[in-house]
Amino acid sequence: MKKWELESFLQKLLRFENPDILKEQYSTPGNVLADFLWDYGHNFQGKNVLDLGCGTGILSLGALMCGAANIVAIDIDPTALELFRQNMNDNGMGDAPITLVEANVLEHNFGDMIFDIVILNPPFGTKHNAGIDSRFLEIAIAHSTGLVYSFHKSSTRSHFTNFGVRHGFSADLVKQYSWVLENTYKFHKKRNMKIFVDLWEYTREASGTGIRKNFPVFQHPEEEPIRSGKPGHRRATRGGSERRKNDRRKRR
Repeated sequence: MKKWELESFLQKLLRFENPDILKEQYSTPGNVLADFLWDYGHNFQGKNVLDLGCGTGILSLGALMCGAANIVAIDIDPTALELFRQNMNDNGMGDAPITLVEANVLEHNFGDMIFDIVILNPPFGTKHNAGIDSRFLEIAIAHSTGLVYSFHKSSTRSHFTNFGVRHGFSADLVKQYSWVLENTYKFHKKRNMKIFVDLWEYTREASGTGIRKNFPVFQHPEEEPIRSGKPGHRRATRGGSERRKNDRRKRR
């Protein structure tokens, strides 16, 4: 499978029809997940995977396309899980080894369940949910044999840099993505908004020390609205053009 084919598959999956702001339900860009899976999908081959806060299934189905052996996907929203099932059926995956669980991730009793890989794109904790991203990640680390992939806002980078260390995992910031969020909720004033999101890879250290390694230094841009025109180019105003013409005439 080519990268563009993976992206095309992910882009066509059904998304939230009536997203719930309190659950921070946003559609994850298919191009972002295609890039992630293209670079790290080989790690999913033959693995047991847990998807925390799976939504309509874009991460789980992407992992399945990369060869995951079994997937447990959990979400609190029954409507999202119904769309997940529809995505499976619409794409000939009705019999895929995926178990859907309707439950609150923070309250669900996972018992002694352990997975090779845990993946999550958790709520970022921006709408009355402060700290929920950390709590999701704590659960992910507790139920992983040693590999977790998690998305978090770049503005929380310093926190998640040391998070793995405190839990006996190394923390590697492996990617930074620019996400374009469409105008989804009533309080959104802009048509589109760009946010910056980090992809973290947490791995269990054999020594249990959780010392960070290979931590790349990325810029930390702030969220900004999407402007028309080419990135980095400022649209010339009529007045500005006239002033430049006058300046050129004076120099002559």
